[in-house]
Amino acid sequence: MTNNMQTLKLEVPGKFTSVSCPIPEIAKNDVLIKFKYSMLCGSDYPKFNGSCPDITCPLPIGMPIHECVGEIVASNSNSYNTGDLVLAMPTGDAGLSDYFIANEKKIIKLEGWQDADLKYAPLSQPVGTILNAIDKIGNIDDKKILIFGLGGIGQIFCSILKLRGARDVTAIEPNKFRCSMANDKLNINSIAHWETSFSNQFDLVIDAVGQKGQEDIINNSILSAKHYGKVILFGIPTIKNQTINIYHLIRKNLSIVGVINPVWEKYLKEGVTMVQSNLDLFRSLLTHEFPLSQAESAFELFGREDTDRIKILLYNDFN
Repeated sequence: MTNNMQTLKLEVPGKFTSVSCPIPEIAKNDVLIKFKYSMLCGSDYPKFNGSCPDITCPLPIGMPIHECVGEIVASNSNSYNTGDLVLAMPTGDAGLSDYFIANEKKIIKLEGWQDADLKYAPLSQPVGTILNAIDKIGNIDDKKILIFGLGGIGQIFCSILKLRGARDVTAIEPNKFRCSMANDKLNINSIAHWETSFSNQFDLVIDAVGQKGQEDIINNSILSAKHYGKVILFGIPTIKNQTINIYHLIRKNLSIVGVINPVWEKYLKEGVTMVQSNLDLFRSLLTHEFPLSQAESAFELFGREDTDRIKILLYNDFN
């Protein structure tokens, strides 16, 4: 292994620069990982295009990515060894590099995977976060469920809800390709836009969008929920302060639940098991692949809502 590595640096919104820098040194309980694969997440994109409220360019090298798979090449962990293949969340979301650091609490070993299927393993990270969300919902067998958004997160929600026995799921999504995928694969009812007839109709409402138009989504979620219903906020907003329909929230005795940042050691493991056990279901979510050197093009495609994009894969071409 050389002393230097190739990495990407976002100097200005929307523009990556490829740079060479020293391979980072690892601290106690950390590992150094050779990048193999990663997938883009909706929470990465606002950092790329400059709309994230807390993060401004230039970003630290390797940001922003966190759904990663690679091989450990150096370890200061008692739990992981050199040569282990792992699902990993890079420290500081800095995974757009030939090598990256991760803490042992945010990695899980990948065992029994076929080489051809390893590129689907990054899905285990968002699957794990959604398993955490669904665990907070409780019994769903007889629930009438509404989901806003059928991007990667919405598709995964629908897939897991169906695997868990949900029988009545409706989705709101203007992209016809995404609706067709959910309908053909999972028999999900879908409609392009929210309608007033949805008011007071659903036991459970899930915001799987965030970002653009989230204020309307949250308020329409509140309107859509039945009395004593539950609203799950999964989408991460780019606007911190928003106007919420507090009147109906209180009058309907609704529960609003935020569900990000689970106990990673538990839910990364469960996510890996879920994906590995249901590969035929999850494979179709990967729609595009780009080399790491073309990450900028991958992010640009991710930002377009009028395409047949669900999940986008990056693979290492830096060596």
